[in-house]
Amino acid sequence: MTHLFQNLVVALVAFGLAFWCGGARARAETPQSAPVLQLLRNDAALRAWLVERNRQVGAASARVDQAYADLGASRLLAPNPSLDFGVSDLVVGTSNAVVVVGGTISAALLTLVVLPVTYYWAMRARDWWTARRAALAVPTAEPS
Repeated sequence: MTHLFQNLVVALVAFGLAFWCGGARARAETPQSAPVLQLLRNDAALRAWLVERNRQVGAASARVDQAYADLGASRLLAPNPSLDFGVSDLVVGTSNAVVVVGGTISAALLTLVVLPVTYYWAMRARDWWTARRAALAVPTAEPS
């Protein structure tokens, strides 16, 4: 009987100690009310308070920070910047200006006259062939 009584006393003491320690820890972990006015006045404090209390908000905040870091990195120069420089159309010796002017005029005529006229007539021919094909189409008998 004394052995049972000793075990009961030890169990009650252990239970009481655990209850007392657990209650102190629960009181320490009890969320305090938020300092609403301070948080509404300071965005950084509000963000820190939310990140501290919610893992999902913390993860989202980390993703936003990473996006800003990626944006900053995209604005940097290339790792090996290079400068290209080229020179063309230098006249060495006597000039051949007639060919240059003639080439410019022919390119302008091609762009401003020949291509639009060709496009116009190609569209007209397409419409004419489409109408002719529709007119010559044999009507199919509908099943009854």
